[in-house]
Amino acid sequence: MDAHVFRRVGALLARLLHKARLERVHEPIPGVTDFSLFYSGRKRCLLFRRHRSAPLLFLTEKSPFPNPAFPPASVMRLRKYAEGRILGEARCNWVQRQIAFPLPGPESSTATWLLLDCKRGPAITAGLPDGFGEEPAWPPVSDIAALVRETDEPELWERFPVLTPLLRRTLALLPPQEAAALLVDLETGCGDLFWYGLPAKDRMVPQSVSAWPLPPGLDERKGLVETVTDANPQAVLPLLERLQMPLLLAEAEAAAVTPAVKRDKAASKRRKRLLEKLENEKSRMAAMLRLGDDARLLQAYLWRLPPDAQRESICLPVNPENPDGECRTISLNPLVSVTENMRIMFRKSAKAARGLSMLDKRIALAGEIPPSRAEPERPLAGQPGKKSVKKPLFSPSLIQEFVSSDGFSLWRGRSAEGNRALLKLARPFDLWFHVEDGPSAHLLVRRDHGGQEVPERTLREGAVLVGLKSWRRNDPKAPVMIALAKHVQPVKGGAAGTVRVQELLRTILVSLDETMEQTLRPAQKGTPCTTRK
Repeated sequence: MDAHVFRRVGALLARLLHKARLERVHEPIPGVTDFSLFYSGRKRCLLFRRHRSAPLLFLTEKSPFPNPAFPPASVMRLRKYAEGRILGEARCNWVQRQIAFPLPGPESSTATWLLLDCKRGPAITAGLPDGFGEEPAWPPVSDIAALVRETDEPELWERFPVLTPLLRRTLALLPPQEAAALLVDLETGCGDLFWYGLPAKDRMVPQSVSAWPLPPGLDERKGLVETVTDANPQAVLPLLERLQMPLLLAEAEAAAVTPAVKRDKAASKRRKRLLEKLENEKSRMAAMLRLGDDARLLQAYLWRLPPDAQRESICLPVNPENPDGECRTISLNPLVSVTENMRIMFRKSAKAARGLSMLDKRIALAGEIPPSRAEPERPLAGQPGKKSVKKPLFSPSLIQEFVSSDGFSLWRGRSAEGNRALLKLARPFDLWFHVEDGPSAHLLVRRDHGGQEVPERTLREGAVLVGLKSWRRNDPKAPVMIALAKHVQPVKGGAAGTVRVQELLRTILVSLDETMEQTLRPAQKGTPCTTRK
């Protein structure tokens, strides 16, 4: 939408939406905002798309887009400050394609503004910048000929933002006198709108709109029929909707396809990286396979060398029957004998032969998988005809189980992922253990309720288990922190297992008995043990 068209449309919307009530705000498509308005006894939707070069702003009876279940934060801010408010008398900064509606406060005083910026989108502001809505500078009519000739100087055009790209192209095609007359007409801000489109039955399908008649030679009017309308709501708003609604529908369709396209592209990139990795591995194994030829050549001349000879390299004739023929230099490990080098080469060659047979199968399989199937779409929970399988948090591969001498369950994380799983499984009243001042495993002492007492022997056994899997495992003793699980919080954005402890119960110093893991009877494999009474 050209700035001069926005000037006419903004003036119409300012008059039409004065004292309208803003009922609801949605963002059905990223970058597109849907304002549900009530005015003149009926509901209408104001659809607004932010875009640097092709913004959209028009009214429609009903929005064709469904409302998303989870609105973004920008929409939540608009709802907080604008929903249920009455729009005041708008101010239009048309040269920047901005229109601002005041939102009167409880005492009819302007508290905030709803700013619709075609470049940046809608926003709530406490005030408007200085000079907002003031008439911009227009170039002198006497300089039109110079402006048309010097179209390649950006600073000259920045001085006069009213000379939009479409207007500059138009002025370049007009004689100086007609260009000057056009600028005088545009400066008044009044006039008709010129629509260019294709005739269809009893109405026209507009493709573009301009605030002045476009001269022949512009792309905006090639093969299109020109229609002129007055700048009034009855004539402009229906054509504006017919012009811009197909663009929004096409954008919505593209937005629905984009995730699948991105998924396929990502799968193709992963498949390409996998194939490159497999090909590199195949080249490496092929080099290992060629070591068998060097080993056999060494074997043929081994009787000539001392059994414990150590060399960095050796040069041997390729054909034993022709000692004066072509020779091959074989690099050796000088730390071991030639015989041991030969054995290592035979082992590597045999290993490469086995690996190449499996690698060829993997390469063939990776090449046959189409991109659309490389990353299958996961079924949604509750979707008809599909079952969603939720991976259990408790897994013996992540959590190691023990039973204390007093019958309490002791769960210890095997890795950083296991430590994170422990926090998700922990009940608020469980006891959490960790070695001080360094990395260690996490451990939980499971309790049946918050009032259950844990014997000192169980506490020390749990502390020993933590110390044996920590940075103090080689020390005779280790200090161990104890806290309630409800006081241990994972660090947002941190590595797996990184936590913040809000409150400690106590710290105990225990001797690290390496036989403790064998002494404490582990629970049955694969099932979490329960606290003994």
